[in-house]
Amino acid sequence: AVAFLAEHSDVDAKRIGLIGWSNGGSTVLAATNLRQRDVAAAAVRPAFAIAFYPGCELELRRRYTPSAPLLMLLGQQDDWTPAAPCLALARAASEPRPEVVAYPGAGHGFDSDEPVRLRKDVPNGVNPGQGVHVGGHPAAWRASRERILRFVSER
Repeated sequence: AVAFLAEHSDVDAKRIGLIGWSNGGSTVLAATNLRQRDVAAAAVRPAFAIAFYPGCELELRRRYTPSAPLLMLLGQQDDWTPAAPCLALARAASEPRPEVVAYPGAGHGFDSDEPVRLRKDVPNGVNPGQGVHVGGHPAAWRASRERILRFVSER
């Protein structure tokens, strides 16, 4: 997608960014990890990346090596994609070291106005078989929007 966009004359290829939520956030990590063969070989790479509450375990095991500045926005109470592996990924990563914001009291899907509910249909998470909590956290939602704007303006 980055290479496709970069081919367009009305797109500044040096300012293309990636953003993803949950599984899409995990995809953002994979798409910016220089340990991934396709990422390392790419002629055009994103200028920045943003991942909301990604699952970080796989890219942590792959020894995440960022191809671009990365901002991860996490819920400290996330019981679907917990913050701890993402914090470990950021600590272990090389430069540019990922920036992480973990919002206290927030869980998966904090950037919405949906009430927090238990999804028993989700078999994985911190407590397999018991479901996961998903829903908004107004303060974290507002703060994350402000943080995204600052992060992008700094690029």
